[in-house]
Amino acid sequence: MRINRDFPKILFFILILTFSCAGPKVTVHKKIVGKEGVEQPDSQPEFIGGWEAYEKYIKENIKYPLKARTNRTEGEVVISFVIRKGNGAITDVEIVKSVSPEIDEEALRLISNMPNWKPAIKDEKEVSVRLQIPIDFKL
Repeated sequence: MRINRDFPKILFFILILTFSCAGPKVTVHKKIVGKEGVEQPDSQPEFIGGWEAYEKYIKENIKYPLKARTNRTEGEVVISFVIRKGNGAITDVEIVKSVSPEIDEEALRLISNMPNWKPAIKDEKEVSVRLQIPIDFKL
């Protein structure tokens, strides 16, 4: 049986194409933590459009790092951030639970670049609240 000399190149191209087309599976959850602002607001902060819109934003904007794809690195990053009273800006983004430097950096990029939220309300006033959200990176 004779193997074509281009076979390794073709196989490499197929693998790259497969990894670049297959989107990561992302699972997101929310958890309010009382690290900043008020512990239990009367109404929670809200991503404009709700949690379905938040999940859509994550899935459409995530870029699984090439090094993590190559190494088949998967895991759950837990990320924490503050939603500010007033304009609902995202600030103080930090990793609570790390997976790898590449995946952590992507989670930070995703959250730091997302649109402003509707702020939380306590006693009829907007308040800053810290959210802690896990993002599950799976190939």
